[in-house]
Amino acid sequence: AATIEIISLTTEHKINDLNATISLMVVNSFISGIGYTCSKFALRKTIPKNSADEFAKIIDE
Repeated sequence: AATIEIISLTTEHKINDLNATISLMVVNSFISGIGYTCSKFALRKTIPKNSADEFAKIIDE
């Protein structure tokens, strides 16, 4: 009985570790997703619509 308990505890522990790892990955991807969206939005707001022309002017000068 003691050995069965130890085995089940170890399995439970592994499952908990796996769940923790998965939730950590999900949280990380969610955070990086938010960061990516925010940076895209920020870039879109800072770079004007005629950004290509602006960059071309900067390169020409």
